[in-house]
Amino acid sequence: MDSASPGHFVTEHLVQQFHLRKFKAHVPVQGINEVTKTTRYAASLVIKCRFSNWGTKIQCAVLPKITGIIPATFVDSSDWVIPEGLMLADEHFSKPNSNDILLGADVFLGVLRHDKMRPGNYPVLQETEIGWIISGKIPLSVPEEVPRKSFFTSIITT
Repeated sequence: MDSASPGHFVTEHLVQQFHLRKFKAHVPVQGINEVTKTTRYAASLVIKCRFSNWGTKIQCAVLPKITGIIPATFVDSSDWVIPEGLMLADEHFSKPNSNDILLGADVFLGVLRHDKMRPGNYPVLQETEIGWIISGKIPLSVPEEVPRKSFFTSIITT
């Protein structure tokens, strides 16, 4: 999820994997350092939560890739104080993986709930309609060897 993105994005890989129907849509997308790319397609998706009745239909710009692998390296969360039984939106958050969907600001703000926790000097746990998310600075054992990643997207309207 991206609290600053005005749009939603999905990878071509996920569109093909789930046999989603694409339609033509030329959407200019701007990122870090004002790099602009124009998508050629969009797709409609229905997003549903694994453990509640929450769901929404969104239209996503289709991209070959949304981000690089995140996190850049395995995150050892074994000493984090994550309460047992907490339903995480991404139970594999500590393992490097690709990101096939980016949900924009309207979904991000719509799924937030009030509860949040900060277990010690670790990232914040925030309750959402789709499960608890983990956000913030992650303590790394070898920070100088891990590339810094930051993401920003903007849909350009004329």
